[in-house]
Amino acid sequence: MPEGKIGNGRGNGAAQYPPQRRWADVHSDAQDTHAEILTGTGLLLATLLIMVLSAVLVWFAILRENQVFWTNAGGYPIWLRDLVLWTYIPLLGVAGLSLMALSMACFSRICRSKRFFAVEGLLLLMCWAVLATSGYIAFSNNIVNIIEGRDLHYHPSSL
Repeated sequence: MPEGKIGNGRGNGAAQYPPQRRWADVHSDAQDTHAEILTGTGLLLATLLIMVLSAVLVWFAILRENQVFWTNAGGYPIWLRDLVLWTYIPLLGVAGLSLMALSMACFSRICRSKRFFAVEGLLLLMCWAVLATSGYIAFSNNIVNIIEGRDLHYHPSSL
């Protein structure tokens, strides 16, 4: 084959060009990237929302296990006592189930995309730590109540 000619090696002189990508393939890749960004951003926002919910649960757990909170001597409004009393356990369940679902969604994306996984993984770890803190506060106070011979969720009616 003469210098400067590109051929296919069969002697017919047909030029070899690199395979071209079809427009549909390029468009599909752009859609996949766009969907990946939206999904990753959605998971990040959901993780941040659960982080805020977990922080509220820690605050509720501290209030819930504070003996003065349940009396008029504490100076806390009655609506806050009712809010903590009626919403702590349901919010704890919602936060736990949401965090499990979000963790499964995040870990199922590992094989597809590592772009957002580091941030999502760190935020999920922090969410689990904050939620565990809430559970630890409630659990430790209940152990103290049992040791001192009181009911499991003892709250004095007055001081």
